[in-house]
Formats: sequence, C-alpha cells, structure tokens
Amino acid sequence: MPAGKIEIQGSRFAPLRDVLVGGGEGRACVNGTVDSGGRADAEVIGRTADGTCLPGPGGH
Repeated sequence: MPAGKIEIQGSRFAPLRDVLVGGGEGRACVNGTVDSGGRADAEVIGRTADGTCLPGPGGH
C-alpha cells in the first residue's frame, strides 16, 4: 500500500508504541494498534462516515 494511503494516530515511533494505524482501498480498511509493550493486532473494518479508516479524535 502506498504510504500516502496509510493513516497514523500516535506519537511514539522509535520504537513504534501506542499507535493506531489504518489504511485501505475502496470501502475496506485494515486497522491495527501497537500497544506500549510492542504487541500488535489488526482487524478489517469498513470506512468511517467521513470516508477515513481511523476514527476522528472525538470518535465516529
């Protein structure tokens, strides 16, 4: 996936921790998190009502 299509929320990137990452094409997104311990998980979801993969700061 091109870097321009990936959304990131968080501020710790070295090492990558406490972030939410999402991206996709069409109506599907793959969103995931990396927690403070470095554990990663991901899920396939639909886009938000405003067309993004990640929810806004106030939620959907």
